[in-house]
Amino acid sequence: MAKDKGKDYKHDWNSMCCKKTMCLKALILLAVCWIATKLLWDWIVPDLFPTGILAGTISWYTAFKIALVSTALIMLKKKYKHKMMMHMKKK
Repeated sequence: MAKDKGKDYKHDWNSMCCKKTMCLKALILLAVCWIATKLLWDWIVPDLFPTGILAGTISWYTAFKIALVSTALIMLKKKYKHKMMMHMKKK
């Protein structure tokens, strides 16, 4: 009976570490996307659209919103790709 509790504890610990790792990766990805979005937008968009069709600069808050959506899409793609790979291995 004691062995079962140990296995459950180990499984819970590994699961918790995996979730923490995923959260940390998501936060790092969000930070990188946030800074890259802001800097690349300010650098590239004014040259691509000199007539003012798009805003030449964006605020940090707007860059954060774009980065948040980008990060969510990237994480969903990774999760979907992982599920597809697991499905392919089962066949």
